[in-house]
Amino acid sequence: GFATDPNNNYKLTLTGNIAVELQNMFEYGESMFVNWQKIDANSQKINVGYNVRYLFASRLGSVSEFQLYKKDSSFVNSQIYSAIPYYLAFNKLVKAYVTRKTSSLINQSVDTNSLLLPQYSNMTQTSYGLGFKLWDLDYFFNPRKGYVTEFEIASGQKNIEKNAKLKAEAYKNIPLQTTQVELKGNVEVFIPFFAKTVVYVKNTSALIHAKTIFSNELYYIGGTKTLRGFDENEIPCSRYTIGTIEFRYLFQKSSNVYVFYNQAYYENRATTKYIYDTPWGFGIGFHIQNKSSIFSISYAYGSQFNNPIKYNEAKIHFGFINTF
Repeated sequence: GFATDPNNNYKLTLTGNIAVELQNMFEYGESMFVNWQKIDANSQKINVGYNVRYLFASRLGSVSEFQLYKKDSSFVNSQIYSAIPYYLAFNKLVKAYVTRKTSSLINQSVDTNSLLLPQYSNMTQTSYGLGFKLWDLDYFFNPRKGYVTEFEIASGQKNIEKNAKLKAEAYKNIPLQTTQVELKGNVEVFIPFFAKTVVYVKNTSALIHAKTIFSNELYYIGGTKTLRGFDENEIPCSRYTIGTIEFRYLFQKSSNVYVFYNQAYYENRATTKYIYDTPWGFGIGFHIQNKSSIFSISYAYGSQFNNPIKYNEAKIHFGFINTF
């Protein structure tokens, strides 16, 4: 997508998100995907995964994913995710999973005289979780009615590595091994309204709960998949909830035009100063079907910290889906 850069005379900057997914190539319900994202000039993220829906003709499946995230010159995060879903029906599953996270600092320079914890830290974490997902959509690419509901809860031990350059007092009363809990939930509802009009309502929420949270383990919201009207991954937070309402007019099987409003509440409880806010955004957009592809674009504005809308800081998000 495009976003205006207030630090560069509001010139357009380009961000990118390329996803490739291959399904059922070997005809036993498997899927493979690669997702690369350029968040800004110095930050990138890549996800790769391999999933099998039915193992050995049973209701058990297998999900394996790897994620690597580089945040400018600050840190690199890696995550290995492995899950065993059990399909109660074609559109209902429960799952158990394990996640292994590692965060490594690129730049470890700190104020050696400080008695405060640094913003970032080297750490590892292994978590075990449970989840479920229910869905029922009349058409995946452009639903007129239906719903999606999913929820996850995970808990595990986080190991914090001391920075040898800091004084020992900085870690006083800070457990280097601590329990961390994460919750994630998502609900989407498509409500038919007149012949070709749909009301789309969505809520996505997540939280991290631990005694000590560092900035390099936070969630990042903002952009086309979370909070439109903001740059990709613009807002770091330890807990958030985002509500979206969208009015769509469906003029083809896979085409629609829409107006939307999204409202968020978030908190950042990392070792730096506590922050909370209620950012919001609004805009218009469309999805256009062309043979085997779908092109989408949205034009959005956003506001945070009660600041007025700046109409020279519009965000343009666009995407392209090709099926074959």
